[in-house]
Amino acid sequence: ENLFAEMISTAAHAMVEADLYGYGESYRESLNDSSQRLRELERKFYRRLSCLALLATSAVAASLVSVSASLHNEQNLAPVQISMAIFLALVGFEGYTSWFPNLFPAGKIRRAAETIEQISNVEVIEKSPNSQPRTFNVSASKCVPYWSTPFLKPVTLDIHPGETIVLSGLSGVGKTTFAAALLGFAKYAGSLTIGGVEVRDIANLERYITASMQNPHIFNTTLRENLKIARDSVSDSELRVILSALELDYIELDEILGEFGRPLSGGEAKRVALSRALISDAPIVILDEPTEHLDHELALRIEREITRLTSDRALIVISHSPWLKYSRKLVLERE
Repeated sequence: ENLFAEMISTAAHAMVEADLYGYGESYRESLNDSSQRLRELERKFYRRLSCLALLATSAVAASLVSVSASLHNEQNLAPVQISMAIFLALVGFEGYTSWFPNLFPAGKIRRAAETIEQISNVEVIEKSPNSQPRTFNVSASKCVPYWSTPFLKPVTLDIHPGETIVLSGLSGVGKTTFAAALLGFAKYAGSLTIGGVEVRDIANLERYITASMQNPHIFNTTLRENLKIARDSVSDSELRVILSALELDYIELDEILGEFGRPLSGGEAKRVALSRALISDAPIVILDEPTEHLDHELALRIEREITRLTSDRALIVISHSPWLKYSRKLVLERE
C-alpha cells in the first residue's frame, strides 16, 4: 500500500512529462500491474479474514448451544446463574474477537520488522578514515545519478564555496535524484566528488553536506529539538536568529510541533526544514524547492535571507521558480 501510494503521488506530478517524452504508457502499465497485485493481496486477506470470522462465530455458537444444553438439564438454577453461565461463555471468546480489527496493522508491523531486519543485516563497507575532502568544491563529471535504472543525461558541473548553482528542469527529470546521489542515498555512474574525493568513498558525509528536501520529516517534539538535530551544540539565541530570518519567530522553542508536524502549514514545515539546513555547520547546502508553499513576497524575503546566510558556503538550489541571485544555472534533461 505504501509503495503504491508513493507511485500514485509520483505519477500525479510526472505523468504530463511522461506523456511528452513517450514513456507515459509504460508508466500506466506499471501502475496497473501494482494495482492488480494490491487488489489480489486484499482479496486473499479478506478471504482469510472471512474464514477466521466464520470459525470464531461457529465456535461461539457451538459453545452457547453446549451451555444451553447443560443448563437445560439443571432444574435448580437461579436466573442469575443461567445469565452468568451464558455471559462467561461469551467472555471466553472476547480475546479472539478482538483479533480481527488488529490483524491488518499487525501484518504491516510484522512486514516492517522483516524489512528492518533485512536492512540491518546488510554488510556495511567501512570507508577509509583517510577518504576525507581537503576542500569543499563539488564537481560532477559525466555523472548519471539513478535509483535502479539510469535515465538522466550526464551532468557536469563545478561549484565552489560562496557560489550558488540553480538546478532546473521538468518535473520528474531527476533533479531530486541528483541531490540524493550527492547526499549518498542514490547510486551514480561517472564521477561525483567533494574536494576531489568520490562521494561514495567519503566517511561521515553528513559533516560536509546538508539538505532540505521536498518532504521534510517533522518530529513529534519541540521546535528546539527538531532544530538541534542539525547541530546539537547550537544555542537558543542562535536558533532565534535563524527563526527570525525565516519569519518563524512567532513559534516558541518549547512548542510541541505534533506528529509529522500536522499543526504546521506547508510553508511553515518547509521553513522549519530550511532552518535545520541553515543551522548545520556543513559547508555544502542543498535546498530542494526552498520557497514552495510560500506567497511571492514572503518567498523573495526568504530567498534573500538564504543567500545572506549561505554567502560563504556552496549552495545548490533545486527550483522551478526563478532564483534571483546565482552563479550558474544548469537545466537537467532525460536521455
